Amino acid sequence: MGTLQRTMLVEDDKITTIIVSRMVSSHSDYEEVSTFENGQLAFDYIKSIATDPTQYPEVILLDINMPVMDGWEFLDGVSAISGVSEIPVAVLTSSIDPEDIEKSQTYKQVLGYYTKPLNDNDLSEIAAKVKA
Repeated sequence: MGTLQRTMLVEDDKITTIIVSRMVSSHSDYEEVSTFENGQLAFDYIKSIATDPTQYPEVILLDINMPVMDGWEFLDGVSAISGVSEIPVAVLTSSIDPEDIEKSQTYKQVLGYYTKPLNDNDLSEIAAKVKA
């Protein structure tokens, strides 16, 4: 597998969204990035493509603490949908709460738990896990 064609970024902070989007777009392991400002918008999108695996993102970068629908609710929702429950998710958050880290490990599609700010090494590690 070459570059990851489609990456979803689910993040409510506009500055973080701009920074991470630019990092992903300029990283050699990634192509296109789509952004969603809360879990509900991202979940609605995932539901809309659920029957077409060719449209699935190869990885979802997911913030945990967001308004409307948080990252945990998003993970619960996608976990219940056949097919999309297999899309790898990298948790991207400012939380260093050990309970959050532990909770993230209970979802089979979660590749890892990354604290902000995300860096190039994190993006390389995420891509390598997706490609493995």
